Amino acid sequence: MTGSTPVAAMASTGSVAFFVLLVLVVFYVFSKAAARATTTEADPKRSRVRAAFAIVLVLLGWLVVPGMLAARGALDRWSPMPAPPLVVIALLTLATLGLALSPFGGKVARRFTLAALVGFQFFRAPLELLLNRLSHEGLVPAAMTFHGRNFDIVSGILAALVAMYWLGGGRSRAAVAVWNVIGLVLLANVVMIAVRLTPAFGVEGQPANVLPAVFPWVWLPTFLVQAALFGHIVVFRALARPAEPAQA
Repeated sequence: MTGSTPVAAMASTGSVAFFVLLVLVVFYVFSKAAARATTTEADPKRSRVRAAFAIVLVLLGWLVVPGMLAARGALDRWSPMPAPPLVVIALLTLATLGLALSPFGGKVARRFTLAALVGFQFFRAPLELLLNRLSHEGLVPAAMTFHGRNFDIVSGILAALVAMYWLGGGRSRAAVAVWNVIGLVLLANVVMIAVRLTPAFGVEGQPANVLPAVFPWVWLPTFLVQAALFGHIVVFRALARPAEPAQA
């Protein structure tokens, strides 16, 4: 089953521009944080440049590979199973889990405050607003928005509130843990909804979700969702540490 490109053309220029900007912002924040977690000012400049290059190269893999595959139409097939878009998402999810549970994930968890780690996830609020707009433009089914069964906007809003609470002097690790569980559950919920509504499992009477096969929208499940997943696992690791670090 193919033919998702005409549907993708329904998105407005403003929606596409906003989405690409959001991806670039998350990419920038993530890459800067990764560099800060793996190097210090005491390290030789050559080592810091080498580390930064390696980080950007790895992160670009999360963007360039699925982006090129989608742009060339290589992901625009939903049957027979396994559908290429779902295979790519599954592989990147495993890679994200491995990265978050690796020593690198541990460094990120130790290097940043809980306020920074939680606040990072605010990007999910504007993303959900964009999904709502895309629904009105006919690109995604309403079930993938807060008018349907996707309540992930709550994760983004609560992330900002919890981060401000922590910055304001609050130190309830239980509050952070509750937010993290809620956010992870809501993330899993929207992922399951999105997968269920792809042409591979299309539900009668519902428009199909073709985002995982279309450029640049492929970056939603292959990059932004992965960034959120990485963030949740790192917060769990940060909660396991005995004390808050001095740096923000």
